[in-house]
Amino acid sequence: MNKTLLIIVPIIALLAVGYSFFPSNNADHNFQRGMDYYDQENFAKAAKLIKRAALQGHIKAQNNLGIMYYDGLGVKEDLAQAAIWYRKSAEQNNVDAQINLAAMYKKGEGVEKDVTQAIYWLRKAAEQGDDYAKDALEELAPTKEE
Repeated sequence: MNKTLLIIVPIIALLAVGYSFFPSNNADHNFQRGMDYYDQENFAKAAKLIKRAALQGHIKAQNNLGIMYYDGLGVKEDLAQAAIWYRKSAEQNNVDAQINLAAMYKKGEGVEKDVTQAIYWLRKAAEQGDDYAKDALEELAPTKEE
């Protein structure tokens, strides 16, 4: 049993160290590098790295990839893909993604127009204290007391 531990422990240590030496496996690193390229307006490289981070579950990367698909930055404009990525991020409570997804439902861009879904996502953002979402929600679903 001690021989097994002597073999397994170094392997686990190497895997842990390898993770830090190979940043392509690190979602935060990929996202940050992607945003650096985005800031330099090298959208093709930015999209590649941001998508890698998004696929690794990085919440901000998922929202930003949605923006890139929405605006056609570094990728072909695809409103349906934008909505998919916004949703992935919104479901993890990213306020910006919730607002972006609500706007798509409100306008029927990339998704079927659905005011109920727009209200749902705006409420989720408003519940997190976002003032823009609160204002948009009041405009979209005014109270009956007025």
